[in-house]
Amino acid sequence: MKVNFFIGSSLIGMYAKCGDLVSSRKVFDKMTKKKLVTWNSMITVYAQSGLSHEAISIFNIMKEEGVKANNITLSGVLSACASLGALDIGKSVDEYALKNGLQKDIYVATALIDMYDKCGNVDHAFQVFENMPFKNIVTWNAMISAFAFNGRAKEAILLFNRMSVFT
Repeated sequence: MKVNFFIGSSLIGMYAKCGDLVSSRKVFDKMTKKKLVTWNSMITVYAQSGLSHEAISIFNIMKEEGVKANNITLSGVLSACASLGALDIGKSVDEYALKNGLQKDIYVATALIDMYDKCGNVDHAFQVFENMPFKNIVTWNAMISAFAFNGRAKEAILLFNRMSVFT
């Protein structure tokens, strides 16, 4: 049975809210035409449910089918990479973001900071932070936390003080 976009998207969301990810995936797989929002829904559902490998798998299938990711897609995939500590995959997502003009998007950049932090590469997280043209409070907090959780209290305090000048 084929499922149309509107009904399929609604069912994916409903099943996910009920915790039935198997049914969400079945509906997703039966959809003949998947729009970006559908791909993003599955990636986000898997990432938020701790099924990070599945989130990354959906992203890879999406790319194979020629669907171009957006900032929501990459944020979800980077969250999955962070959960797994999958630095190599995270770096490839970073490269994808760079090639597609999404690396400096505030949501993608913040997700990159989080991913590099959780994968133990705080210096690269800081490099992403410094290259961001705009930062919000979430971004500042992500970088301050990255320093703090990695035993770099002095840098966390210095960045906190710098934040008060910029915000």
